[in-house]
Amino acid sequence: VGDAVFLRKQFRGDVLTIKFEELATNTRQTADSIYSFLEEQTPVQVTDWIELARGPGTNTTWRSTRQDAELVLGKWQTGLSSRLICEIERNCGGFMERFGYSSSCSGVQ
Repeated sequence: VGDAVFLRKQFRGDVLTIKFEELATNTRQTADSIYSFLEEQTPVQVTDWIELARGPGTNTTWRSTRQDAELVLGKWQTGLSSRLICEIERNCGGFMERFGYSSSCSGVQ
C-alpha cells in the first residue's frame, strides 16, 4: 500500500490503478482504459482475444476468463470462516480502505 501511495504522489497522473475485480468483470472496458491511459488505441488483437476468451462455447484453455467473475471474486468471503475473514481484514485494512473496499468485520473480534 505504501508503494502505491508513493507512486501516486511521485508520478501524479502517470500511474493507473486497476482493481482485479474491474479487470475480471469488465475486461473490455478495463483494457480500453489501459490503452487510453497510454494514449493508444486498443489493438484489434486484444479485443478479439477478449471476445474469444470470454465468449460462450469456446474451447479454450483460458477457462478462468470464462467463469462467472461475480461468483469467483467474492468466493474468499463465503469459503472462509468469519474469524479468518476478520484476520485478513485486520491485516489488510489499510489497503482495503485506500482502494475503496469495505470491512465486514467492524467491531468483530
